[in-house]
Amino acid sequence: MYVFCLSILANTLTPETIPDYTKTAELRTAVLKVIAKRVAAYNTSIEEDEKLLQGELPIRKRMAIEVRLGEKRILKKAHDRVAGWDTEPPTKRQKR
Repeated sequence: MYVFCLSILANTLTPETIPDYTKTAELRTAVLKVIAKRVAAYNTSIEEDEKLLQGELPIRKRMAIEVRLGEKRILKKAHDRVAGWDTEPPTKRQKR
């Protein structure tokens, strides 16, 4: 479903249609909450999925775990990036 939505958006997104935003502490908190809620929907961790993939599995189950693991890795990377946002206002240059 996510891939479908992204493929539809890929044809409509251009630099002009992407809104400007300021990385504020409030935005960071909101995005991190959304990511945390999405991660909480999974019953297993990344480590548990990796361990499952080391064993013998039917092909469809293996593919499902690989997709789930990929989604979790994307969410982790998104979390790490958003958590690292610098939300301090830029300092103004002083006149000389």
